[in-house]
Amino acid sequence: MLCCEREVWLRAFLTCAIGACSMLGDLGLKYGKSAPERAVFDNATHATVGGLTWTLIVVLSRKPIMRSLNAIFSCFLLASFIDLDHFIAAHSWHIHDATHLDKRPFLHCTTVPIVLWILFILLSSIFHSPEFQQASWIMLAAFLSHHIRDGTRRGPIN
Repeated sequence: MLCCEREVWLRAFLTCAIGACSMLGDLGLKYGKSAPERAVFDNATHATVGGLTWTLIVVLSRKPIMRSLNAIFSCFLLASFIDLDHFIAAHSWHIHDATHLDKRPFLHCTTVPIVLWILFILLSSIFHSPEFQQASWIMLAAFLSHHIRDGTRRGPIN
């Protein structure tokens, strides 16, 4: 009984942590003084939300958190790396160019992670690979946490 109660509190805590991190990230963007400062803060928020999202998934699936640290860190990193597409689309490493694009870059299209997820699921079935399957879910969680946060802040893609 004590274990179940502790698990419920952990689930609630992680859910609230995702929401609080997102809200704090939005405040940081609102009050950030420079474009580079806001970009770093936004990216760190995406990474943290991605890591917390996978941690919640680990808890919900009743797997040990300590044995899932690599997967949590992978989701953390991937949720952050998605924003590299801004620089690719801008053909520049200058933050001003990356933050002043005419349209959303290619990794911000939700079709991309869905197609990749399907591909990884198919590969996991073909090769009987639980690693491919887990990687597909980590990727989907990282992308969706990133896209949902961007969507709630900026609205739908034009």
